Amino acid sequence: MHYLINTIGFIGVAFVVSAFSLLQVGILNLSHIKYHLLNFLGGLCIFISLMFNWNLPSVVMECIWMVFSVIGMIRNLPVKNI
Repeated sequence: MHYLINTIGFIGVAFVVSAFSLLQVGILNLSHIKYHLLNFLGGLCIFISLMFNWNLPSVVMECIWMVFSVIGMIRNLPVKNI
């Protein structure tokens, strides 16, 4: 059972991180239904896994989330013309 719950959690992590990273690199935008669906399904899978206990997929998701957040912030820095 523990293996199944962690697998569901990692699937959720894959969905959420995919949505966020595809948004940050410009493949999806906020108006794509795929973006919202990936986030919803990912959140649902992670929620299901967290109903049973704290698990590693939550930590993995947060680490990856921070990396892509930094990428998004760097991409949106204003560029000075010299």
